[in-house]
Amino acid sequence: MEECNMTNISKWIKTFSFLILGTALMMAFGCESLPKTKQQICLAKKGVSLMKVVLNSTNAIPAEKTAARELTTYLEKITGAKFEIIEEKDLPSGVPAIYLGVTKYAGAQGIDFSKLSSEESVLRTVGKNLVLAGGRPRGTLYAVYEFQGNDLGCRWYTPWCEKVPSQSTCSIPVMNQRGQPYFRLRSQNTHVADRFFAFEKDQWKMFNVRSRLNETSTYRAKSLTTVIGMLVSL
Repeated sequence: MEECNMTNISKWIKTFSFLILGTALMMAFGCESLPKTKQQICLAKKGVSLMKVVLNSTNAIPAEKTAARELTTYLEKITGAKFEIIEEKDLPSGVPAIYLGVTKYAGAQGIDFSKLSSEESVLRTVGKNLVLAGGRPRGTLYAVYEFQGNDLGCRWYTPWCEKVPSQSTCSIPVMNQRGQPYFRLRSQNTHVADRFFAFEKDQWKMFNVRSRLNETSTYRAKSLTTVIGMLVSL
């Protein structure tokens, strides 16, 4: 019983600490954008997806595959709809899509990936399509989190507390923005090795990624893999 109570106290302390951290993190990212208009693009209607998610998996790096997984997971949580991930070459003509990462379509819209920095992201609507892309390794991943946070209303307050809106019909405004974090190195310290924290390592790992931290003392170098886009070389 004592351990249970200590665990609850520990979580309250952590929750308060991360509310402060979350506020600081929201101030750590900047982007340049054109004003959003009232025109809307519909992602899903009454629990049915209206768009495919395009990812060229053969050429995609691990962090971009994580971006696709995170995007489809949270779109399903929000709308209840399944969003299929397909190759660009397999997309039927005329079907609206969310283009993730390096695609021919993004290149045709004038996005020059060679000129994007490693954490720079691009969010752009073109007709009924949406481009979420960026530099490597973390730009596309950050484009997804920027989209989920600013346009879909998702929030990750702590590793175990998130806010995900419920909208069976979900639309987004026309957008055209490009940005990157203000600070090159973003980190935080935790006591994840403590007995109350050890069981939450996976939750902590993904919380750090969703908060767009790019280095953390929580894990040793072996755990800072490009699969989740965590490690930055200075």
